[in-house]
Amino acid sequence: SRNLFFVIVDLGASKNTQEILGKLNQCYPFATNEIQQNVQYYLGSISSKITQEAVEALERGDAERIGSLMNQAQAEFDRYLIPACPEQLTARVLHQILNYEPIQPYILGGKGVGSQGDGSAQFIVKDKESQQNLIKIIERDFPQMESLTLTIYADQ
Repeated sequence: SRNLFFVIVDLGASKNTQEILGKLNQCYPFATNEIQQNVQYYLGSISSKITQEAVEALERGDAERIGSLMNQAQAEFDRYLIPACPEQLTARVLHQILNYEPIQPYILGGKGVGSQGDGSAQFIVKDKESQQNLIKIIERDFPQMESLTLTIYADQ
């Protein structure tokens, strides 16, 4: 098992969590259209499967696998949930940072946090140096954003 290195980023943008959760709550208990069925599908079986695989990868200290699961979770979230609340979930700032070319060499994966929107992003990187490089680039190119490191130590 290895240490795991994350960077959490406050996007310094705005989002309306109440609007997001209100739209998603409309999909329960009964889905009345395909958009609502897709929300239930993502928040049910897809999310459950990804979360279980992520737990196993965390236990192994497998940063590469966690990164690919984060990317997968974001892609599936975008596919199945954006249509339910496009005003908030299109999240231009979030997607700009996730896809920002200069950070790609340093990240193994990334995704939005919580109910998503332009609130926070989380990245997993391979080591402490990558954490520092990622934060330097974000501070330089996105001064409105604030970053913090999170390291999960294997032996403690």
